[in-house]
Amino acid sequence: MSIKRWFKRYQFHVCDAVSKIAKTLIAREQALLDTIVSPLSNGIMEGTNNKIKLIKKRGFGY
Repeated sequence: MSIKRWFKRYQFHVCDAVSKIAKTLIAREQALLDTIVSPLSNGIMEGTNNKIKLIKKRGFGY
């Protein structure tokens, strides 16, 4: 199923949560597609931030 068909199918779903998700994705469709096809990643920075947070958490109380 293509993403456009999913949007059309679930935009007016009876469940409000599903329709809200679909409408949010429709509003951010181009950013979503750009993120999927982009070769760039912030994984290294996120890993570094996580290590810093863990060090701070383990050092609490010293």
